[in-house]
Amino acid sequence: MRNNMLSFKEKAGAAQEDCLCFCEEEASREAMFQAPIELPEGFVVDPAEAVANVTWNADSLSCVIERCFIETGPEPDEIGVQFAVRLQGTVTLLVSVSPVRNQYGQGDGSVSVIRNAEIDQVVYYSDEPDDCPDVSDITIENLVVVPPFYGSPLSVTGTIVLVPEPDHRSYVFTANTGDSTVSVIDADVNTLVSTISLSDIPTDLGVTLDKAYTYVLHRNANLVSIINNETLTVTQTIPLVGAPRKIQFETGENLLIFSQEAAPFMKLIFPRKPLPIRSRCHPLRTILP
Repeated sequence: MRNNMLSFKEKAGAAQEDCLCFCEEEASREAMFQAPIELPEGFVVDPAEAVANVTWNADSLSCVIERCFIETGPEPDEIGVQFAVRLQGTVTLLVSVSPVRNQYGQGDGSVSVIRNAEIDQVVYYSDEPDDCPDVSDITIENLVVVPPFYGSPLSVTGTIVLVPEPDHRSYVFTANTGDSTVSVIDADVNTLVSTISLSDIPTDLGVTLDKAYTYVLHRNANLVSIINNETLTVTQTIPLVGAPRKIQFETGENLLIFSQEAAPFMKLIFPRKPLPIRSRCHPLRTILP
């Protein structure tokens, strides 16, 4: 580490004075809900035939843009800025269950309740400072009617899809040793869509089995860069103990990096998602309607 450089912790502490944090909170595009339903006395619902229906109103949701730090390289000064897109507020749900029958099995009615789902979560990270989603795209999925048990009433559970998953495009990544970049080609239209700058010469690369990330090897610098295939940005650069020569992904969460050193390979295990660490400080934010 250079003497005139601050460590990440030192920079983080200084940044907190200006209300900036690292992008550590786990992003989720979905929120679960559960709506208990008390049936009128003398009426029953057969869970085997029950059908749930939900209508909703998300007019009270607000989009909050929070600036935060990301590591862009192994050096202490290699820090970039991204924007956490947070949704805050309430989704009002009108939850209905039918058919509702009397104790003799007669009738074909329904029963409804109104429930508010409180929302306060980062839905995704973006490179743009005004990349808010359209809340009119919210949908409800995975509705399940849960029968009463151990004194608990009948209930309906489901998933609020706050932001739909983006369309997965088919990319081809090529390592360019001449200018230390990776070219990204849209395979559907055979067009160059992005050129990603790297900290050193790329010597090999591999894409994870779920197509979410691309790992780029830097043999001359003993580094591995990680590219987020959704944002097409370098999210992390990892120093290694030896020169990486080849990369291979196993089923599950294992990543094999073969080295030219005495050891045949280095085996690294990465979680599929970042750990859900919630920052204790309050990032700079812009509230958009």
